Amino acid sequence: MAGYEMRNEPNVFFSTYEQFKQDTPGSIRKLAYFLGEEYGKLLDRDEDIFKQVMEKSSPEFMKKIMEFESTDSADGKQQDVKVFNFVRKAKVGDWKHYFNRELLKKMADKIEEKTKGSDIMSLWKQPTEQDL
Repeated sequence: MAGYEMRNEPNVFFSTYEQFKQDTPGSIRKLAYFLGEEYGKLLDRDEDIFKQVMEKSSPEFMKKIMEFESTDSADGKQQDVKVFNFVRKAKVGDWKHYFNRELLKKMADKIEEKTKGSDIMSLWKQPTEQDL
């Protein structure tokens, strides 16, 4: 919530994953200009650099560089990398594959409790049981 409350500060770049997925090129350019006008202009005039940034921002690239042989979990057990994927499918709405009606209700209740008095949830369409 603290980050959201600061979203309009001049030194804060705020975006959602859904916004990034909807317009990846626009989001990358917006971030570049936020970091400095020279970076935005560089991407505007050099298509090769822009393509490199697009490629390195892709879930496929991130999955490739974040592959682990195995990893230690918090309880000290080794986990198979397929079970402990740092980058999952990178699809908007993939939560549907992990939530049942009971979990959706628990999550909705917890979100309502934590965001009471804020408009943060207006950033997303609210999931319902029909979405499952």
